[in-house]
Amino acid sequence: MNRKNKVNSGFTLTELLIVIAIIAILATVAIPVISGLMKKGTDTSEDVNAALYTSIMQKYASEDISSAAQYPRLTATGANSEYSIFAAKAGKGTFPGYNIIAGSSNSDVLAQIRKEAVIAIKAYSDAAVSDEYFVSAPADSEYEYVYYYLTGQVKKMKSADLITTSASDYLNGVINIDEYWVYLSRDGGSGAALGGVANGEGHMFVQVLQFGTGEPIDGAQVTLISGARSYTAITRAGQNGFVGFSGIPEGSVLVCVAYQGAISFPHSVYYSKSGEVVISASGYEGCQMNSPYVVELKLGSLGSLGFYEETLTWDNGAWSETKTKITDNISVTSDFRINTSKTGGFPRAESYISNMRTTGGVQQLLEGDKYLTYGHYKLTVSSYGYRTYREDVQSGVYGIDNYSGRYTGFTSPYEFQIVMRSPVGQSGVSGVVAWESAYQPLYGTGSGLTGSWAIYTNQTVNARVRLTNKLTGASYYSGYFGYSSTGNYSYSVSGLPDGEYLFNIDSPYGLTNLTNFPDTVTIDGRQVVVSGSVLRDDAGYGSAKGKLTYDYRGNYDPIPGVVGTLTRNGDGYVSATFTTDNNGQFSSSTTLKRGFYQLTLNLPTALGGTTYYYRLFIAGDENFTLQLPVSPITLTGNVYPFDYEGYLLSKAGTLSNVSVVFTRVSSDGKTEYSKCTAAVYGSGVNAEYSVSLMPGYYYATVKSICFDDYISARVNIQTSSIRNFYMYVD
Repeated sequence: MNRKNKVNSGFTLTELLIVIAIIAILATVAIPVISGLMKKGTDTSEDVNAALYTSIMQKYASEDISSAAQYPRLTATGANSEYSIFAAKAGKGTFPGYNIIAGSSNSDVLAQIRKEAVIAIKAYSDAAVSDEYFVSAPADSEYEYVYYYLTGQVKKMKSADLITTSASDYLNGVINIDEYWVYLSRDGGSGAALGGVANGEGHMFVQVLQFGTGEPIDGAQVTLISGARSYTAITRAGQNGFVGFSGIPEGSVLVCVAYQGAISFPHSVYYSKSGEVVISASGYEGCQMNSPYVVELKLGSLGSLGFYEETLTWDNGAWSETKTKITDNISVTSDFRINTSKTGGFPRAESYISNMRTTGGVQQLLEGDKYLTYGHYKLTVSSYGYRTYREDVQSGVYGIDNYSGRYTGFTSPYEFQIVMRSPVGQSGVSGVVAWESAYQPLYGTGSGLTGSWAIYTNQTVNARVRLTNKLTGASYYSGYFGYSSTGNYSYSVSGLPDGEYLFNIDSPYGLTNLTNFPDTVTIDGRQVVVSGSVLRDDAGYGSAKGKLTYDYRGNYDPIPGVVGTLTRNGDGYVSATFTTDNNGQFSSSTTLKRGFYQLTLNLPTALGGTTYYYRLFIAGDENFTLQLPVSPITLTGNVYPFDYEGYLLSKAGTLSNVSVVFTRVSSDGKTEYSKCTAAVYGSGVNAEYSVSLMPGYYYATVKSICFDDYISARVNIQTSSIRNFYMYVD
């Protein structure tokens, strides 16, 4: 009989024990890691909660309170509703729990402080809040949410690390504000009701703040006067302006506060509080830390004066203003005198003298023993090299302002800017004028021109800036521009009285419409910079006319038929053309933009066809005469005698007193010019002649005794040549 072995697929006991051991080891490692990660996440969330609660306390102190409908989580009915408790103090610059006077116990005050803080949390967030006014505690039982009611801070703290204060620990004039706190997540706290009266003596707490800002003041001297006795303490950094006193006898106490630069407290003119406090067992203002006697010291204006030079800059079409702080080694004196024409405030005369290099161009209104109380003043600022600045101003908490309200709405100290101006009659204008192009410069001669000058008095350009006072008509000038390879000409005009001025550039271009420059410039002691580029369209108009003649070699005869072109330098196209008439006269056919021109003169072929080039500056309606240096030609030939039958005579002495004359004429022969008499050599059977002529049209006249006069037809002579004439017996 065959048997099959039975296969067992389960674990053995040994294998099972091994697996259980491995799982136990993994659990031992993993559970702390997972727990740590979970705890870390919880800690982060709880830190966020503490930051949220802190922001709520700050919001409570500063935000304007809306109607009850805006806080739906708060109860709103009844005299002691949550909303009435919340609205009574919120938005008044203090944190929850302020000014709660102790009742029967310290715990009673701490509970009320916690209640106000938790109501604020309930109003501004969705955080869970119990009916007993607790927030949920941190997960770790060793920690609590702690509210420091003197600073408005909420922290997650280990209970064992909290510092508490008590009457036995309290030292005169020394306060640690970290010892004044309440739990938000359970009952209890520290310090709130420390005080009270025992054995005829009590405590006094004073907080010194700056009037207008609510910021604590460090270094203020607080003195309590009780009968013949006095007690003194100094506010210290980190104590939020608090000082405390113990062992103060019951009865009337006078609180006095002094600080450098402040109006000492009390002063009936400047402060509404009298400074008098009555120490009694029934409680009083200042008897505990959460209900201190608050003194808001008036330190005078917290702002400053800043001194500037202002530059008005015109650059190719637009004005801009820039201010530069004065930091030179000069002294500035600022005098504040009471403005008796204005009421309000408590002004007192004050004067400041500062070196601008030392102070960086600033005068602090509250510095050392200087302070400017609030009120109306007539401000006068003086400094060597500047005109006196005067303005009516009003001093406030954060600075001074003029009556236009330039700084209205500022909620932090600011600088009142003062522009210092040049003395009257010492202002100036400077800047850079850019040429139209190198072809039309504002100094010297345009580049790229060839030839001699057509008008010798118009060879170079000189230009300068002119400012004309619109009221007086007086003109003030810069120096003439000098050479510039870049085409930028710097200039300055000084010694200008205040007023409005017409801006011009004097130059032969006739720049009457300066597109890139202002029409007028206002001079009022500020620095003025005017810069711009001269454009082609800015140039005025002119014209060109005149006469073209030969030089002495052509007897200064007019030259007709010359075709001329005028090309404004740099334009690249012909501006005008003309043709001389029979009198050699010409006139440009159009008005011309003033400037440098290339004048090109093309003689007709009949007159030699030569081209001449001239440089020309048109500075207006130009009228000039040019003597063209046309090269003469030489004409030679013979005069031969013939009898009346046409036979050449050969008898010596036939020709006598021969004259050969050439008369220059216009191409149409209608206008005669000068006559040129040839030199005749020999006589008899023939005579030779020679004459120097300008290329052109001529009539030739030949005469001799006993012969008929010979007059030729009009002939064009362009080159040196030989021409013979024939005479016939009369």
